[in-house]
Amino acid sequence: LGLSISNQLVDLMGGRIWVESKEMVGSAFHFILPLPASIAEPVAEKIAPSEITSLRILVVDDNEVNRDVASMILEQIHEVTTANDGLESLSLMASRPFDIVLMDVRMPKMDGLTAAGIIRALELDQRLPQPLSEPLYTDLSTRLRGGHVQIHALTAHAMDEDLKMCLAAGMDGYITKPFSPVLLEARVENILEQRKRLQDRYRRHLLELEPSKVEMASQDEIFLAKLLNFMENNIDNSELTVEDMVSEMAYGR
Repeated sequence: LGLSISNQLVDLMGGRIWVESKEMVGSAFHFILPLPASIAEPVAEKIAPSEITSLRILVVDDNEVNRDVASMILEQIHEVTTANDGLESLSLMASRPFDIVLMDVRMPKMDGLTAAGIIRALELDQRLPQPLSEPLYTDLSTRLRGGHVQIHALTAHAMDEDLKMCLAAGMDGYITKPFSPVLLEARVENILEQRKRLQDRYRRHLLELEPSKVEMASQDEIFLAKLLNFMENNIDNSELTVEDMVSEMAYGR
């Protein structure tokens, strides 16, 4: 597949590609492209890493090279954890929070579509598409219920049907393989920007709510004021769970 794509790209760019092989020695692939001379442009000043929010990213892929490449691109700024398959990713998510999951679609033990479906079902407290062990189910359910972790497919199959399956499983988008460092970084930064806009929107909405202007019984007013204050103080806390809110409010689920 890679050679076929390379041949098409070189042909589209007006170049030539060929192979030289020697028995018992190996093969060498060469290509020539007629590229115009370029004029050096000033390099745009990069944002200092300290000015960018570090995200907790889980990269899930059964191919070690893909995991290493994604890690090398992202770990300069972000905290990157890797997993070999969907089941291992669920175990990691049960033990710690992640902001983004980059999930390969086709993997042994448990594929990315199944893992994504399980994550979405647990977030919405719905029936799982595949059963889990009781300890894993309990830990995952506690951590994921009521939230929405960003899941993006890692796939070399960018056909419409493949993308539809990813979206149907609950994934938020996809990133094609092999990785382009620029595109991968841009996609992660875009996800971060979307999260910031969502947080700002909810923060403004909370500030607009004034319990004193709502007609209600005094106990209800006290409860609502306490709830709004708790939500505003924890809006940036990605580790917050339903159990934390219940405990703070001294209120049964």
